[in-house]
Amino acid sequence: MNIVNNEEHMMKLCHINIAFIILLIPIFDCTSVYAKSTMLNCSLDKNGNKISVHVKTIEFQNDNHTILKIDDGSYLIDGRKPIGTPVIPRTEISYFKVLWNGNDLLFPKKFYSDCYDIGLWGLSITLSYDGTRAMLHMTGSDGAYTYRVSWILDKNQVLDRFVRENADQFDERVPKTQCSKD
Repeated sequence: MNIVNNEEHMMKLCHINIAFIILLIPIFDCTSVYAKSTMLNCSLDKNGNKISVHVKTIEFQNDNHTILKIDDGSYLIDGRKPIGTPVIPRTEISYFKVLWNGNDLLFPKKFYSDCYDIGLWGLSITLSYDGTRAMLHMTGSDGAYTYRVSWILDKNQVLDRFVRENADQFDERVPKTQCSKD
């Protein structure tokens, strides 16, 4: 093979790779993960415990909230600092339901109403060894405002919540469960 053929071959490969990359761009566009309405479902069936989580996000509804711009340029929404964004969010949670062995858990809105711009990739459940408690993890936002919120649950209610903000990497040892978006 001479140099001209190598260049032609490389040009063909280059065009194929560019075409492949162009096809992938819409799939990985960061703005596309904030759909106007999305339903996330996650379930875990282990050691006689069946936990299912259903979360619905919708486009942020300005008219349903009290919004106050504060001195540093960020906002308070309904009197609370929003998690996941310093500006008006794109999406909010409209529905959050957790079932443990078919029983509806007490999951007050205060435990999730300040979580905005939920990521479609980030919902998982971890069950304790004795099966009496579980930890539900959810990620949200992107870039510098990425966060992970974890709730500790027992079979009746939410016990506590922890938020890790501005995290560029989360503990990958947390096992993934069967999760989907509808």
